[in-house]
Amino acid sequence: MTDARHIEAQIYERLSKVIDPELGRSITDLGMIAAINAVGVTSQDDGDVPSYDVTVHVELTVEGCPLSQTITNQINGAIVSYPDAKLTPHIEVSSMSHDKLADLVAGLKAERKQNPFNRPGVKTRIFAIASGKGGVGKSSVSANLAATFAALGYDTAAIDADIYGFSLPKLFGVHTQPTNLNGMLMPVTAWGVKLISIGMFAGADRAILWRGPRLQRSLEQFLSDVWWGDPDVLLLDLARAPRHGGFQWLRRCRTRNSSSSPLRSRRLRMWRCAPVWSHCRCR
Repeated sequence: MTDARHIEAQIYERLSKVIDPELGRSITDLGMIAAINAVGVTSQDDGDVPSYDVTVHVELTVEGCPLSQTITNQINGAIVSYPDAKLTPHIEVSSMSHDKLADLVAGLKAERKQNPFNRPGVKTRIFAIASGKGGVGKSSVSANLAATFAALGYDTAAIDADIYGFSLPKLFGVHTQPTNLNGMLMPVTAWGVKLISIGMFAGADRAILWRGPRLQRSLEQFLSDVWWGDPDVLLLDLARAPRHGGFQWLRRCRTRNSSSSPLRSRRLRMWRCAPVWSHCRCR
């Protein structure tokens, strides 16, 4: 193996530690590194230290990816920190072909055919925030909990499941839609929180009149059709409880965790707005 080929192999190994911020996978595992070319250059300033121009061809999942600069900076850092030679990086960014992207998404979807949070051994802690009526600060509690978990260093996700009164996008200052990768949605990240809401698709001034199966399917899609990765915490900002059932409709969420898990019978945790609950006519 020539010195240039050795450099290329070493750079590829170093790039395997660069993680895509959205998908949570190595950019080499995702097939984003199309090619690496190292060319030796003559330099009189560095003595016996060999110098190379390293060109990395990067294929992002979508054209104009908002995280393109973040990924590029990480690649540059991995190259210039190489200890045994002086490397000058040149990053060429393009987007994946339709067929390559389709194969990538199909592989990712194959791992998540069902609700990923209902798998045996899942470590995500799920919190449901609910109230007996609207307008009591439930979404504010959800947003502040999510931002606090993220600030403490936890990988945090939040689902605005309040279909009729979605407000998390406004609270987080989100005005963009999730990225669509061939039918797989990437949540919007704000304040360190991965966020999805029906308000991102319907608009803040539209009323949602869904009922029954269509409503249930929308919530299932938020869980299974959105790429969450493996968050430490998932918060559900639920719609207000129906008048006829109070909180009885929100049942315990039992997961089939292994017996070695500290949460052998994990429950879906509820945060009640106590002052309102004490006066709620649903009781």
